[in-house]
Amino acid sequence: MFKGHEITSSSPHEITRLGMGRSFQITSTFHRLTVFQNIRMGIMSKRGIRYNMFRSLDKMTDITVETDQVLKRINLTEYRDTPAEMLSYGKHRALEISMALSTEPDLVMLDEPTAGISKDETEYTVGLIRQLTENKTMVIIEHDMDVVFSLADRITVLHHGEILASGLPDEIKNNKEVKDAYLGSMEDEE
Repeated sequence: MFKGHEITSSSPHEITRLGMGRSFQITSTFHRLTVFQNIRMGIMSKRGIRYNMFRSLDKMTDITVETDQVLKRINLTEYRDTPAEMLSYGKHRALEISMALSTEPDLVMLDEPTAGISKDETEYTVGLIRQLTENKTMVIIEHDMDVVFSLADRITVLHHGEILASGLPDEIKNNKEVKDAYLGSMEDEE
C-alpha cells in the first residue's frame, strides 16, 4: 500500500506518478541516450508527458530548462551530451539516482546505491542522496554501514530475514547483537 493505493500489480509509471522514486542495485538507465535525455525522461514522466514522434522535444523549453537545472544540481552538466553507457560506474549510479529523483517523489527507495563504487564516488553519491532526499522519506538498503549511519535518521537491521534491531543510529551502533552480526566487536579488531 502506498498513499492508500494497492500498488502490488501497478506498473512502474503508475507507481512513479503516485510519488515513489526507485533506484535498483543494478543500474537501469537508457544506455544509448545522453545524460540530458535520461534526466529529461524523468521530468517528462513527472509531468505525464509521453514521447510522441510528431512532437519536438527540443521545443519544450520549460522541460529543457528544468533538465539543465537538475544536471547542474547533480553536478553532471559536463556530461550533458555523453551517452549514459560512456559514464564511469559511479557517475552512472548518480545518473540513475537522479533520474528517480527528477520525478520529485515523496518516497525514495534506493537499493545498494553505493555498491561497487570507489570511496570517492561513494562520498559524492552520499552527498547527492543527502541533497536530493532532503525533506523526503527515504528507504535505503545498504551494506556499507558508514553510508547508512551518515544518511539515516532511523535504522532497521535485518539478519536472516528477521528484524534484529530498530532505532536511532547511535542505538544501532551500540547494539551488541548488531555489532556481533554485522559490525564486529572491539575484540575482533585486536
